[in-house]
This record gives sequence, C-alpha cells and structure tokens, in this order.
Amino acid sequence: MIATFLLLILITGSLSTYEIIYPERDPVIKKPTSKKVLGLRYKRDITPFVYWSEKYALKSLHPSLEILDETCPEVSEWFRKKLKEGKVVWDQDRENYAKFNWFDRSLYISRILFVEDNAFKAAVIVHEYKHSLQSYNTWWRANLAVFILGTDHKWIAENDALRVENQYYLSLTEKE
Repeated sequence: MIATFLLLILITGSLSTYEIIYPERDPVIKKPTSKKVLGLRYKRDITPFVYWSEKYALKSLHPSLEILDETCPEVSEWFRKKLKEGKVVWDQDRENYAKFNWFDRSLYISRILFVEDNAFKAAVIVHEYKHSLQSYNTWWRANLAVFILGTDHKWIAENDALRVENQYYLSLTEKE
C-alpha cells in the first residue's frame, strides 16, 4: 500500500515536472475588427439542423470559419486541414456539440451545433482545437484520477478547453 502511494506521488510529480518543462499552449486569440466579421457573429443558419447533410453543415459553418480566419487563424487552418484529411465526422446523433477524438485525431460535429449562432459555433471549434493541443500529460492525469478516486474525471481536460472557449467567446462578444 505504501509502495503504491509512493509510486502515485512519483508519477504525479513527474507529470507536474513535464508540464513545467513542456507547457501546453493556447491558441492566439484576436478581437474581431472588420465590420463583416462583427456582423456575422449573431447570425444563425439552422438549415443543417432541419435538413441534415454534410453540404448544408459546411455551408452553415462557413461564416464561423470566416470569423475564425480573422480572430484565430490557426484554428480555422486546423479545421480546414481536418476537413481535407477526412477527419471531420458529421454525427447527427451525438449528444454534445462536438468532440475531438484524441486517439484517431478526428473531430466529430453534431447536428445540434447548428441551432447556435456563428460566434458560438466558432467558440466550440476553438474548444475542440484546444483538446487537440492537450498532451499525454493531461490524459494521464485524467486516468490517474480515475485510478485514485474511482470515478471519471473528464473535467481535468475539459476545464482547460472550457477556459479557452470562454476567453474566445468573450473576445467576440465584448462591446466594441
């Protein structure tokens, strides 16, 4: 029992040291400045929610990608790269807006995302991008928490992505 406890302390200490040496980075977020992007923020196109298809989904995401092009270009580039690689999965039955699968590096986008406005859709993509940047360190911490506490602790990875998503969304919605 003591050996297990010492091993856990050693592992968590190693993870903390790794995190200090190789910190996870956040995407660079810029405030929107062009009138076009400012005008796109609160518009919504629910066509893909009503008539589900990849074609409608891509068309509906186009304004969100335009917003990302100006405010967080690395995220829009990442999304377009995932799209080109066939790593964007359109999933009409998923319960959450989107999910980044860490193991196969795919982005799953749900039909329910399309009831939201363009700014919110962009923020969700930023959230999933942050998950893609998270290292094995985060994954190990979450699994170690399951081992020690006996319950799933997705919040270890989720809180970080939510922090970045909220920072991004606030940068879009603050008064000019």
